[in-house]
Amino acid sequence: MTEKSFKITCPKCNHEFSSDLFENHVEQHMESLRAEERAKAQQEADRKVAEKVAEVEKKSEIERKRVLAKAQAMTRHRENMRAEERAKAQQEADRKVAEKVAEVEKKSEIQNKRMLAKAQDISRPLQQKSQEIQGEVQEQQLEDFLKDKFPNDQVQEIKKGAQGSDCILMINSPEEGVIARICFESKNTKEYKKEWEGKLLEDMKRENIDYGVLVTRALPKDFDKDSGQQERPGNIVIAPLDYRILHTIVEGMRKVCLQSWKAKQQGKSVDISKDMQNLWGHMTSPAFGTSIRLIMNYMETLKELTTKEKEWLEKNLIKREKKLEDMKKGMRDMLLALMKIGGTKMDYLESSEEEE
Repeated sequence: MTEKSFKITCPKCNHEFSSDLFENHVEQHMESLRAEERAKAQQEADRKVAEKVAEVEKKSEIERKRVLAKAQAMTRHRENMRAEERAKAQQEADRKVAEKVAEVEKKSEIQNKRMLAKAQDISRPLQQKSQEIQGEVQEQQLEDFLKDKFPNDQVQEIKKGAQGSDCILMINSPEEGVIARICFESKNTKEYKKEWEGKLLEDMKRENIDYGVLVTRALPKDFDKDSGQQERPGNIVIAPLDYRILHTIVEGMRKVCLQSWKAKQQGKSVDISKDMQNLWGHMTSPAFGTSIRLIMNYMETLKELTTKEKEWLEKNLIKREKKLEDMKKGMRDMLLALMKIGGTKMDYLESSEEEE
């Protein structure tokens, strides 16, 4: 006990203890209370710090997300801008390429038209000359045919450029020489023209000839294929370009002319139109018609075969030309795509396009 200490008696249990012990007890109790208060204060401080840290972290996360979103938005904006720029650049490149292709195609079309027109200008006189040559050949063949099949008669050639038909068959008799004449006109075209008949009739009247034969490859629409010939007013007969049929027709006409001349010599009245009717009756008889139909059937079969072969050739030529054009277009598109990717010009492509 210290000098200042004193005894204290408990009012309940009358226990005596020194004031130092009481003070120590009180001090310990107060220290315990202070420690508890400090612990509570520390917990409260830790709680507030934790809350502050959480708040700061929350704000920081929000700010981070905001900054990240803004950065992403800016990135997307830059990418969109670059995409738009690339799209514009691509569109501009496509436009230039399209303009170049259109220009090349226009030049090619103009050049093709010029070449086609030039080719037509060149081929037109050639075709005309070819038709003239074919006509002259057919005229010569007709004259040779008449000379060969009717050696006792005479064939009068009409000079080229002279007015009249192609040739005249002068029928001879042993007694009187020339007793009748038949006027021949030959045509070798794709279409039949009615005006040929009028011209032949004018030639007959001018030369005072009673009979005329129009030999033509193209036949009129009303042509009688069964009989192999077609009669027209004015004693004109239309015959196909088939010398077997023509031989039969001319032979029949010669017989009529010879019979008419013999009847005149005997002093009998001869009806020329009746003789012609007899001739037509013979030509339209079943036997004659059968022979003509066989010949015409052969001609039709040959014509169909020729037409089919021609169509087949034309069809295949068109297919080949289409394939060549497709190959040409594909090659050009490929080269233009390479030019667009590389950003360079290919001089040989432009030169080849100009040549085309």
